[in-house]
Amino acid sequence: MSLLLEQGFNIKRGQEVSFQKWIADNDAALKESTPPGVEFLGAYVVAMTSEKQAGEYRTLLRLESFATFDEMHELNRDEKGEWGRLNRELTEFLDAPIGAAYSFSVYRPLIGAVLWDVS
Repeated sequence: MSLLLEQGFNIKRGQEVSFQKWIADNDAALKESTPPGVEFLGAYVVAMTSEKQAGEYRTLLRLESFATFDEMHELNRDEKGEWGRLNRELTEFLDAPIGAAYSFSVYRPLIGAVLWDVS
């Protein structure tokens, strides 16, 4: 099974260009440092959306399974690891006060998903 993880967020005002540069400088390291079963697909600025509170930016990751959430969590805790360091640096750019625009979605492939008719 392959899952897609989409995270939406805003960047602190006045930090947009610095964030873009940080992503450009660290994109390869983000892709190389992911835990097994995780693929960092990239960071994106939203060009069009109907979502009002999902943030202006997105990160997309492909996950092998739900178990990879635990692996990512453990690597984020690792003070010396590259994945954790990069995630801590990235979050310094986030505009994340309580109630801020944010989104978190996990998508499962429709083919093979457990479904039933709802009446």
